[in-house]
Amino acid sequence: MAHGFSSSLLVLFFQTRHDASLDDDFYHCFNSEVLMVDSADTLPASDRELDTSGLFCPEPIMLMHNAVRDMTSGQVLMVVATDPATTRDVPKFCQFLGHELLNHQSEADGTHLYFIRLG
Repeated sequence: MAHGFSSSLLVLFFQTRHDASLDDDFYHCFNSEVLMVDSADTLPASDRELDTSGLFCPEPIMLMHNAVRDMTSGQVLMVVATDPATTRDVPKFCQFLGHELLNHQSEADGTHLYFIRLG
């Protein structure tokens, strides 16, 4: 496969992402605290940035998967996304692969910023 994903991994990920409502999925399923911030001054530092603006499911997650392969545990990936589905997909991605979603910020223009610490 050109993208490097096993088909069973993608099927399992996308089957589980639709199991709960958006509120349950994002805020309750992961038992993790996600900080919603208003100021760029409080955003975590990142080791790598990935801009998935304009891309739709499953492309942002596929690119994230490729990005984390080149990173090491403890590093922080910042993801910029415009697809509203990422509010469900990114937390699932983190839970499924053992990463920590440090921060999610939604901008007024529909852009989402995610800060993920690799597990």
